[in-house]
Amino acid sequence: MENATVYTNIVGKYGPHVQHLLGKAATVLDKIKVICPLHGPVWRKDFGYLLDKYQRWSTYTPEEKGVLIAYSSMYGNTEAAAQNLASRLCEKGVTNIRICDVSSTHVSELISQSFKLSHLVLASVTYNLGIYPVMLDFLEHMKALHVQNRTIALIDRRHHARRLRGTGQRSLTHVPSCAPALRKWPRRAAWKLSIPMPCSNSPMACLY
Repeated sequence: MENATVYTNIVGKYGPHVQHLLGKAATVLDKIKVICPLHGPVWRKDFGYLLDKYQRWSTYTPEEKGVLIAYSSMYGNTEAAAQNLASRLCEKGVTNIRICDVSSTHVSELISQSFKLSHLVLASVTYNLGIYPVMLDFLEHMKALHVQNRTIALIDRRHHARRLRGTGQRSLTHVPSCAPALRKWPRRAAWKLSIPMPCSNSPMACLY
């Protein structure tokens, strides 16, 4: 729906203002013949359907119960963790799942999906001891557009030290330093981190 993509990315942060306008429109709804939004097609019928959408968008109420898994991956490992989680959720009967690589999906689509779905999972590779830039850009957009009222979960891909067989020495892999930075975002953006998800290459979460 074109209205959704353009509204959420341009008008998304102005929910209270839209609510005020909807309140005025409700008093003259029987007199409205045409709705001409600046962010989508002209509507001449089905006003109830469109106004219900505006009501949900402007109150930051999810349109659907479902999961958006947004990930950033360099060598495919974080992508594998995201796909693994999606498979486990499907096994539990969750079918409304959208998996997005933030490096190849335009941020406008990510924002549209974050407004649409009720649950959001973030999985980021560590980059320069922080959050991968494209994931950070997505987080900044969500904060600026006041995305809220979502169940947020994080995939924390921890790599632990391993002893090399027969040597007694230990092999260290990536330090999961972006995980603490990701955990700070729900507080910074006034989100509630309902489900922490510490995991390795086999993530699992009871999102429902």
